[in-house]
Amino acid sequence: MTSILQPLVRSSGNFIADRRFSYAQDAADEGDFLAAAELCQQVLELVPDWAVARFALAQAQEKAGQIDAAIQSYVLTKNLSPDDEWGAALHEARLKGETPKTPPAAYVRGLFDQYAPRFEKHLVQKLSYRGPDLIAQLLTQFGVTASDARTHAMDLGCGTGLCAPILRPLVQHLSGVDIAPAMVAIAQKRAIYDRLEVGDIDAVLELEPDASVDLLVAADVFIYVGDLERNFRESARVLKPGGLYAFTTQSQNGGTYTLGADMRYTHSVAYLVEQAAKHGMTARIIEDASARKDQGVPVPGSAILLQKAG
Repeated sequence: MTSILQPLVRSSGNFIADRRFSYAQDAADEGDFLAAAELCQQVLELVPDWAVARFALAQAQEKAGQIDAAIQSYVLTKNLSPDDEWGAALHEARLKGETPKTPPAAYVRGLFDQYAPRFEKHLVQKLSYRGPDLIAQLLTQFGVTASDARTHAMDLGCGTGLCAPILRPLVQHLSGVDIAPAMVAIAQKRAIYDRLEVGDIDAVLELEPDASVDLLVAADVFIYVGDLERNFRESARVLKPGGLYAFTTQSQNGGTYTLGADMRYTHSVAYLVEQAAKHGMTARIIEDASARKDQGVPVPGSAILLQKAG
């Protein structure tokens, strides 16, 4: 019923329920969400604790316009999966017009673990992804070169390592961190990073020594993070005086940050600049820039370079 659902599907252990669920998926693929919802309800009569079918029911109900029922089904999905690998809490909040500060870690990890094998092909060929190019442009515009002899750069949310070729010539030591093990495994094969870690980017930053990093990069990462208070605080702490932080965001006009219908976060430039200033970083470059397309249309965004006070 969604691109997220399919790879997470597992057998219920009941042949009849599995077959009926397959019919529900077919109905959803054909756009008959009422039929899909009815079939999912039949599945749940056979296997009431199957989170896969409960989540599918919620999505079918939402797409059929049964919003109150969908909210309740998302709540029940969340109750069936304590770590919320489905991101049901995000869907529930979105339908209620609320914006959680961060998504469930298990949801993001699962999303990118299943996405890893086709990540680069889909991102570059289908979505015209330009994140690394935008990062490169920011650094070039600011005059960053290999001759600057920077010691350490960290690629936050490094994914499969698309930014690595850009960063490698600029520093003596290059670290990468990503929450998804499958993404890091692919990045490892590039043999470009000096260090790779699997983990939450903010948790990893918290373990870095003060003033130990010259350059931080986060390409298309903040679309999966709402509240950036923790990230900016720790980033400012680990950056050396005069250190740089280059990143891209999906943008919104006014406000702070919002969870969109595409399950990605948008941030206002004003919020980003305010958070940066709060932690001793100044915006040196702010540009309107789209990191990717959605259905062939550029997604509004920003490319920003911050500098820690020297």
